[in-house]
Amino acid sequence: MKRTTFDIKNTENFSDKEKTKFFAAIAKAEDAINTVEFTRRVMAYKFDQTNGDDNYTILLKFMDGADKFNPEKDGDIDVYITMYYSRRRVVGYTKPSTYWTWINRKFFSGFNHASIGGNVAHEYCHNLGFNHNSAKDHDSVPYAIGYIVRDMILEKETYGKYLTSSTVVNPSTDTATTEIIKPKTSFWTKVALFFKRLF
Repeated sequence: MKRTTFDIKNTENFSDKEKTKFFAAIAKAEDAINTVEFTRRVMAYKFDQTNGDDNYTILLKFMDGADKFNPEKDGDIDVYITMYYSRRRVVGYTKPSTYWTWINRKFFSGFNHASIGGNVAHEYCHNLGFNHNSAKDHDSVPYAIGYIVRDMILEKETYGKYLTSSTVVNPSTDTATTEIIKPKTSFWTKVALFFKRLF
């Protein structure tokens, strides 16, 4: 599979500092999605609300850069994004009629690179036609792919590499299961990682 890139077409209402932070996050997200590990995780995930697509089709749709606004399979994830401010609890949103994504400065200011990358991946999944009924639909395609991107960025920042998954085949049933192999982490390291995600 050829390399997929995030093509940032426009950033509106961003300060120079916010642009620097945003582009750094996108570079990390781009690195994450172009790995075998990202492919493994998407292929192994039990998605909800898939529009009838299997995991391989979901992966191809995400990676080929063709969405409902730009149907060309050019390997570019087109991003048009604008910053706004609201006191409401909405991190960001897009609308079915536009390729624009809005991101709430209230959250962006506190977001780390992982949260920004995951949010952009989430919103792009909406442009691919995937939706969720509520913010509690964590296994929907937008949320799940956003979480995969977010977690992989966090792993690279924390451990200096992406953690790998291991596929185990049960010989009696001939079924394969995949689990993420994570190193044992001390309680205090977990506390530090929790606060790192918050700030």
